[in-house]
Amino acid sequence: MHDVVLGPIGMSRSTYEQPLPQNRMAEAAMPYQQDGQAVPGGPHVYPEMAPAGLWTTPSDLARFAIEVQKALAGKSNGVLSIAMAREMLKPGKNQWGLGIGTGGSGEHPYFTHGGANEGFQCNLVAYNVGDGVVIMTNSDRGGQLAAEILRTIAHEYNWPDFAPHERKEITVSSDTLARYVGVYAMAPGVTMTITLAAGQLISQMSGQGKVPLFAESERMFFPKVVDAEIEFPEDDARGPASRLVLHQNGRDMMAKRLDDAEAKKVTDAAAAFDKRFKSQTAAPGSEAAVRRMIEELRLGKPNYDLLSPGLASATREQLPQLQAMITGMGALQSVTFKGVGPGGADIYQIKFEKGSLDYRIWLGPDGKTESANVRPSE
Repeated sequence: MHDVVLGPIGMSRSTYEQPLPQNRMAEAAMPYQQDGQAVPGGPHVYPEMAPAGLWTTPSDLARFAIEVQKALAGKSNGVLSIAMAREMLKPGKNQWGLGIGTGGSGEHPYFTHGGANEGFQCNLVAYNVGDGVVIMTNSDRGGQLAAEILRTIAHEYNWPDFAPHERKEITVSSDTLARYVGVYAMAPGVTMTITLAAGQLISQMSGQGKVPLFAESERMFFPKVVDAEIEFPEDDARGPASRLVLHQNGRDMMAKRLDDAEAKKVTDAAAAFDKRFKSQTAAPGSEAAVRRMIEELRLGKPNYDLLSPGLASATREQLPQLQAMITGMGALQSVTFKGVGPGGADIYQIKFEKGSLDYRIWLGPDGKTESANVRPSE
């Protein structure tokens, strides 16, 4: 990545080194949780290097956007050809190109990508020709601030796709609102749950907090914390809504309503997590999974059948480094539960002869390990 992409673009303050070398840690922003407390142990080290391993700055990420704009104009430094840049930004399903979102009008298209690790919320928006912005925050609550900054810039520079517009709130009958209550599948493993409380719809995305929705028509609703709209399209029947559409950042994301059995699994899991988070109780089997994974990494023989496909793939790729790290720390001495993170992870401190690690693990409803990450303990 350094030789083929970062270096030629001039992203000199960017790296995929994980963990970040100690001599560069002073350059890194400390991440903060929803409650304003620093993420214990500092920035995560994620096994999924491609989507979660880049350390960069707003200026460097802007250089990436400028390079894409140059490629589209035939002035690239050689990282992207005109043909590849156009292919990368060709809208596909849900307006996604090759790894990056697209939007805007045919006369004024743009590309965009958000990013979030625990304690960080960031966004990039750049028009194919001309303006752009990179906004980075070091807080799980930074998404709202980033959205406000984007709307302010869009207003100043007259970007119609992101500029704020006035909405008028109306009252909708409880019978109509009740039709929209349900669980909707946004993407594999990602749902939006719509509930009704005291005559108001509430939305909640997987792993996020609850957000009140306000009606601007019988079918169109908006939150006040972000610039977005949720639409329940017209259906033939007058029964429960079969789908919703999330309109945000110039993109339309359709989500189908889950049947009652699948919805119950989601709501039961959410209720169980709320209870675990409130009581700070570990998920059944998570400590055993942590101990098993450490021993399997030490031996170099992970049981991939007990890992999610994504985690299994990342573990295969990084097995030599993971095995070297674990064996280099000596014999295991203790595994101590530290708490449940707001993202749903069980957090353990693992002590070895030669140091200690913070280990975060997410177990799926089938008992498989959905995700895990590790970093040195403070």
